[in-house]
Amino acid sequence: MNMWRGLEEGELDQLRTRARERLRDGSCDLTDLSAAAETATELKEMGVGSERAMNLCGEALRQGYSAEDMRGLGHMVMAAHRNGEPGDAVCDQLQDRVRAHEGLGDMQQHMMQNGWMGPESGGHGYGGGSPVDDVMGGGHHGGGNQDDGDKGGGMGGHD
Repeated sequence: MNMWRGLEEGELDQLRTRARERLRDGSCDLTDLSAAAETATELKEMGVGSERAMNLCGEALRQGYSAEDMRGLGHMVMAAHRNGEPGDAVCDQLQDRVRAHEGLGDMQQHMMQNGWMGPESGGHGYGGGSPVDDVMGGGHHGGGNQDDGDKGGGMGGHD
């Protein structure tokens, strides 16, 4: 059964389970769940394997990523994929970083240093802005459960 633009019932159930874990402390709402489902669907539509897309989005949901941050993860995968990086491999890398509570800004920096954002980003210093900023707006995008004020915020009440 097609539940949400291609997500199967079991896949949506996985995201609901992650959302319920966050609902216990009140840090998740329908917007977060919808963004996770939307991001997973977009990743699948660009060719990322279903399991990988669901794992990345489910883990981000479990770790307290907001709807905006969830979309940011999706945009990072898409930007790297447009620059020739395999979407599945990028999802795996980002999922590991989500598990480690790394912020989106740090993930973006890692991607630029490794040339994932295109040839101009490969560790030679990026000339201002990034593809993620085009979508999310400039500035630092927080992540995980970081408490350091310099790291930005925006993750499920962990500002």
